[in-house]
Amino acid sequence: MKKLLPEEIEEKSFSIIEKHIPVNLFSETEREIVKKVVHTTADFSLIKKIYFSNGVIELATDILKRGKDIFTDVAMVEAGISPQYLRDYKGKVICEIRNPKVAETAKSEMITRSEAAIRYAVEHNNNIGIFAIGNAPTALFELIKLAKEGHISDFIVIGACVGMVGAKEAKNHLIKSGLPCIAIKGKRGGSPIAATILNGLFKISRRGL
Repeated sequence: MKKLLPEEIEEKSFSIIEKHIPVNLFSETEREIVKKVVHTTADFSLIKKIYFSNGVIELATDILKRGKDIFTDVAMVEAGISPQYLRDYKGKVICEIRNPKVAETAKSEMITRSEAAIRYAVEHNNNIGIFAIGNAPTALFELIKLAKEGHISDFIVIGACVGMVGAKEAKNHLIKSGLPCIAIKGKRGGSPIAATILNGLFKISRRGL
């Protein structure tokens, strides 16, 4: 095999992925996100599982340009965001899963730490514009509940929680809720996918629509 430079490998990979995406299934910017997800996972079956609510990419890039904060349910999502995008980003990346107060709330109220983390973040920060859920279905269920109760506004959700119990249901609930979102249908998902979607949105926002 001919030795290729990293950028040549990525370009060739994206060209291969492009051929597998149905022509009229996604908008131009949605296709960019889809290609990045497939590139990260090497799984073409995810193409038809990626859901975009109407106008969500335009809203997400506007949110990023305004420097709103980003909530991640686990540290692995935060760790997967490319440093080049965070270097001069005006907003903060927030992950409360290891916060001792969150652990106390989870124990006293007999809920998961992921649920408690969402509650804590929303109660203590009114500047969160993106909620990236890459692990816990319970976090996504709680987020939808808080949104319906009017505790959050001007935001989008990345629904990429993973697992055999609750993940599919949580993402179906998200899609049916009408909240602006990008979601991976079914049981598949994970922190790398959530971070990949965030990186894709950053890239689009830096370039402009």
